[in-house]
Amino acid sequence: MTKEEFSHSKEFMIFRKKYLGIKQIVQDTIIHVTNHKKKFLFYKDKRMFLEKDAHSYFFSYKTSTYLSNIKSLTYVQNIHYKNKLNQLKSGQYKPEIYVDLHGLTQYEAKKALGTLILICHKEQLNCAGIVHGHGKNILKKSVPMWLSNHPDVLAFYKAPKIFRNNAAIFVLFKQLSK
Repeated sequence: MTKEEFSHSKEFMIFRKKYLGIKQIVQDTIIHVTNHKKKFLFYKDKRMFLEKDAHSYFFSYKTSTYLSNIKSLTYVQNIHYKNKLNQLKSGQYKPEIYVDLHGLTQYEAKKALGTLILICHKEQLNCAGIVHGHGKNILKKSVPMWLSNHPDVLAFYKAPKIFRNNAAIFVLFKQLSK
């Protein structure tokens, strides 16, 4: 039986008489509209957000630092920390935390480095590993310049080939006394 035949049938007429005067239910559910705008603050604590911004402030091109040896990619903030660099190279300092910058834009990479430095200060970590990857060599060239401009970075050098095949840097940080 088709729909049209059913609407003219005896059963349909009985059904209509039985339920005469009944109104259709009005849909009264609430539809929640989500706001798709990105929120500016993703952090619970506004102070933490400001500290991350403060660390990423140093990662600018306003002052370009000359790196002594581009091929070996070593940096020492002061000649007094030369022995710290040698200890870092010899493996006495091992990275306690790593950050991977693959696929990030320069802005996102600066924010991630600011977060890394903030975490290293809060957790009292001396050494960190930064994996910048190969890609188009944008981060490979930018990350050492940013790190050399930061006042809390004592020394860094290009990680050995067994670690990420020239796509990483080991960094040694100053420790703030509490």
